[in-house]
Amino acid sequence: MDREADMPDLFEQIEDLVGQSKLELLVKQNLPNLVISNLISPPLIGLITGYKHDDFYHSLAWTVFGLILGCARLLHHQELSRFQNLDKTTRQWEFELIIFSLLNGFFWAAACILFISPETPGISIVIVATVFAHISASVSGLSTHPLILNSLWVPTSIYFISLHPGEHQWFYFQMTLLGVFFIVVNTIYAVNQGRAVINSLRLRYENQHLLRELRQQKIIAENADLAKSRFLAAASHDLRQPLHAMSLFTDSLSQRITTKESRDILDKLRTSMNSLKGLFNSLLDISRLDAEVITPEYSTFHLGRLIDQLINEYQEQAANKHLEIRKRTGDYWVFSDPVLVEQILRNLIWNAIKYTENGGILVALRRHRGRISVEIWDTGLGINEVEQLKIFDEFHQINNPGRDRSQGMGLGLSIVQRTARLLGLELRLCSRPGTGSRFSIDIRRMPEPITPLEHKKTSPMDLDLSGVSALIVDDSEDIRASLSLRLRDLGCQVETADTIENVSRVLDFFSPDILITDFQLRYAESGGMVIKLVRESLGVEVPCIIITGTTMAETSDVYHLQDIEILYKPVQSDELREAMIRALNR
Repeated sequence: MDREADMPDLFEQIEDLVGQSKLELLVKQNLPNLVISNLISPPLIGLITGYKHDDFYHSLAWTVFGLILGCARLLHHQELSRFQNLDKTTRQWEFELIIFSLLNGFFWAAACILFISPETPGISIVIVATVFAHISASVSGLSTHPLILNSLWVPTSIYFISLHPGEHQWFYFQMTLLGVFFIVVNTIYAVNQGRAVINSLRLRYENQHLLRELRQQKIIAENADLAKSRFLAAASHDLRQPLHAMSLFTDSLSQRITTKESRDILDKLRTSMNSLKGLFNSLLDISRLDAEVITPEYSTFHLGRLIDQLINEYQEQAANKHLEIRKRTGDYWVFSDPVLVEQILRNLIWNAIKYTENGGILVALRRHRGRISVEIWDTGLGINEVEQLKIFDEFHQINNPGRDRSQGMGLGLSIVQRTARLLGLELRLCSRPGTGSRFSIDIRRMPEPITPLEHKKTSPMDLDLSGVSALIVDDSEDIRASLSLRLRDLGCQVETADTIENVSRVLDFFSPDILITDFQLRYAESGGMVIKLVRESLGVEVPCIIITGTTMAETSDVYHLQDIEILYKPVQSDELREAMIRALNR
């Protein structure tokens, strides 16, 4: 309704802009015609007619009037060129121009009356040609102002139409016929040209308005999308808190249950919690990518070994569906972020297994123009052209109308597309229904490093945590309780605190081997502040783990601290235990 109510105002604004543009065109195009019509032609015509014509004083008076009119028009033209800075409406300017144009029309009509005569055919031809030339030249500049144009040629037209036959009947008949023909032709041309120019101006301003509106809508959509990501990030942090505590309580409870029936119930509870955790992790990945808090860490790594590792990991899942998963790799080194590339390939391989019922999956590496193309082929159902346009949308799944949660949430390919875009990699899809699909990305190829540095794989975590003293800092009582319970089950000595002030009190009697802290605390305190306090108070680089559910940009500085482990809620016991061992072994 508001949009419809604004339409009349929009039309008025466009018409005002069209009126101003018409004046601008008139200023640009009318000056040459003005100079020739009133400052150059009158003296020349005056000389010709004064020399050849009997009445010299008529020629002189006509010439002087023309020069005076030309000077007045020139001064008015200079004022008109500044019309945007003067307090006059478009209609006022047009009225003044009509007056000057009407005077100019009578001026040239007077030339016809004074100088066209059967006795002086040469002068008559010159006068007629000059009048017609000036009027024709005015059409281009005045076609968008029909009243101004008509006021110019109407006096002259009246002269030609009202010519009376006398003893020189044939001469005046020719003049009348020529004048009428000229009037008709120029009228048709002026009307068509004026209409075309005005329509062009209207279309120009309507397009400009649509472009501005499109930009505004784009900004609104981008802001809404950013607000959604921020809301999701903030909401996920709050929702992860109880889920994180539930996960730790469940792990502690599993060691206290002895009956098979109770353990079956606990396994179903753990399965449900893992599904919920998977959803939260996917949402977290998307919100982190949208919030632009992930900074790629580029390095040269061996792509073939990464493929070998992933194939080995997914062999069991493929075998459970009676699928053959094959590889065609090589000794290729590439330059990108190995962690993010691994995330992309994991999603694509798992997606291929999930949607393939018969046949198999092939992961192949091909050289292509200085790059290595990673291709994941499957013999699944394939994707039609319509679905290919939607396949990267959040929560979109093919052949899952019942929203079976065992098939995932439909976020994997959305994460793949966003991650590939972050790394500057082109993600391509080629698929045909009934045949299968092929996803591929191209990664920049690099020569083999002289002394390749490989990240050592962490060996199985068999280290005993008994006797390790741990300080837990979190503003949630449930999380402090669940973490304390779980770490005590692992044999740790535990102290807890909820604020920096309480941390200082604990440090008076407790010296932790490891610090486990939330990132966002109450009273605008943060995990980074806690780490700084503990390390400065004890005078040693205490191993630290930050457990967070936030995706905001303020955590980006923590990501660059290489001696700090980052875990995202909800955290399972095995993840926490492995992170503690990694931190203690540094």
